[in-house]
Amino acid sequence: MTIPADREQHAFYGEPLQLVFNTHDLDRLYDAYGHDLTVRLQAASAHHPPEDPEGPTRIAPPALEPAGADVLSPWEATLEEVLTDSCIPIDESRPHQSTIRLPILLDPFTDYILDIEAVDQDSETTFSVYRRHFSTGGYRHIEEFAGALSSQFLEHRSVPAGSMAAIGGYFGDRSPQGAEFDEQWRSQGLDIMPTPDKPRILVLWEQTEEGLPQPAAVLIDAPEPLERSRLYPELTTDNSGDIPAQRWELKPKDWLIVAEPEDSDPIIDAQINVPGNQRMLIVLRPNSRGQLLQLNLVGIGFPESYLGIAQQQHSLAKIRFTHAPWEEV
Repeated sequence: MTIPADREQHAFYGEPLQLVFNTHDLDRLYDAYGHDLTVRLQAASAHHPPEDPEGPTRIAPPALEPAGADVLSPWEATLEEVLTDSCIPIDESRPHQSTIRLPILLDPFTDYILDIEAVDQDSETTFSVYRRHFSTGGYRHIEEFAGALSSQFLEHRSVPAGSMAAIGGYFGDRSPQGAEFDEQWRSQGLDIMPTPDKPRILVLWEQTEEGLPQPAAVLIDAPEPLERSRLYPELTTDNSGDIPAQRWELKPKDWLIVAEPEDSDPIIDAQINVPGNQRMLIVLRPNSRGQLLQLNLVGIGFPESYLGIAQQQHSLAKIRFTHAPWEEV
């Protein structure tokens, strides 16, 4: 697997590239057949990352590091299960996967091709054995993305009473599909908004004839997806046969989300992600006036030895709903 993943868009251009192999002796395997493995990165702009004076990065120690044995083949996993508690020792620290990290600063808004190439040790001819495509976005890392949103001046507007609760109730726990969100937004007497092209945080207030303005929702716009997923290995069980069988499959898992920190007031009633994930509607519970809403952009950690990704949390928004800006206070 690779980070960024194949066909991934809006990758953070300052994050290191990572390649994970399901064997710890990949370099020795190719060396036995007279080849070296190298990594080559090409930009669609022709502004390719500068190569090391010694040549392309070789996939070999010390750059290639052992990365534990979290993912085992069905045969090896079964053998390990059978031998557990027996007199035959199992080396728990044995390497099985391997990984290489490339701290290369890429260009923003650029398409890239990443190739693993086999280089003949005699003739130095090369051919690609593995290829991945991805595109960078406009932000260097998660912290910069969160900062671009948290630094925005809050915008405010009034909406019809009950309109945000109606939209939240319509979708419930599911995400909108196609034009559903726009249709529900229009049904509440609101104008359809264009696709976001810049960061924006908009507080939506509602008011009855007799009461004070109440915060009803917060709309967050971003030029890139606020929440993202990638394919990660997951151990699954197949019950279709006479005997259940387990195997590893690549399954989508969230790795970037918007979440409340523990010290935020519990006032979120619904979180609606619009298709494309560049727009998010946070519907608030009734009587949230005076309460504090806090939101973080969370890069979910993956502590598995073949990834070793630490969790990140960066403040996205911190809003105290004291009063609407048009109130006389």
